[in-house]
Amino acid sequence: TDGTLAGNLDTRIPSQKAVKTYVDAQGGNTAPQNLLKNGNFINNSTNGYGSTPDDWTSSNANPVQGGIPALTVANLVDGLGIASTDIEGLWNLNGDLNDLSSNGYNLTPSVSAPTDSSDGLMAKCKSFAMASSQYASNAAANCRIAGNQTFIAFVNQASTTTSSEMDFCGVGDSTPTNYALIGAALGKYKISVTGLTPNSLSSDVVENTSKWNIVVGIYDSSAGKLKIWVNGIKKEVVVTGSHTAGTGSFSVGRIGDYNGQYLNGKLQNVTVLSVALTDNQVKKLFAMTMYKGQKIRRETTNAYAYQQLPQDLVERLRGKTVALRADLY
Repeated sequence: TDGTLAGNLDTRIPSQKAVKTYVDAQGGNTAPQNLLKNGNFINNSTNGYGSTPDDWTSSNANPVQGGIPALTVANLVDGLGIASTDIEGLWNLNGDLNDLSSNGYNLTPSVSAPTDSSDGLMAKCKSFAMASSQYASNAAANCRIAGNQTFIAFVNQASTTTSSEMDFCGVGDSTPTNYALIGAALGKYKISVTGLTPNSLSSDVVENTSKWNIVVGIYDSSAGKLKIWVNGIKKEVVVTGSHTAGTGSFSVGRIGDYNGQYLNGKLQNVTVLSVALTDNQVKKLFAMTMYKGQKIRRETTNAYAYQQLPQDLVERLRGKTVALRADLY
């Protein structure tokens, strides 16, 4: 052979070559984290999802390749078992502000509009600058929900909220006095729904910057619970009282009509459902969008060794730095 893995083509030496590949979770369980790490998990393109399945490049900005190019109504219906009528709004923010649900609540951008970014976890995303008060909104009557409801957002923050608050999406008036939203405050992700006691719940997952996170906020009025999920990690609380559907708009990048608490970062796949997703459904959503048939490879310019990872293995490795090791016989 010529001494390189690249030169050992199956067509040249089919009976002499065998490559055995291992995946190591470096560091064991000494420092588990609830976030997707950059580094050896590599997206397949510096331009979001990319056009070529094996267009592997090293990209610190794209930590992992999502299981689907961009969220669709069919993905939610088939993957989670919900009805299409349960989807009150779905904005994948893949180059536009269109609503993919049957309601057609296309968003109108602010004067200083959010911009397109090719640095999405899946396909393109929208980038919001807090300093420019960027957002997009629609009156979206169907998103004003009193009972069971779920908010979904893929978020990549440019800054955290150690002493402030920023909202990813939600319905609210201009005061605001009546609202339902998911966002971040004081360094944690949260869901807030007025009329309840308590009316807000913060996750145990600490905010991070320059990494994609999937945040799911649920108000289960039937069970009397608020739930916040971040990267598959749940926190919940029992609540009393009831929420009154408001009259404000739905917005991404801030809460409804309120002129404040703007997002500083990127958004994808923002969704509003008029059902409270079950724990199993949230886990399915997390698995099908983040960890469906991942590939990883060595992070070098000539890295030919790679392995297709089954979904259950990737879920076990979530939050750990991994490396590929190959032995040649």
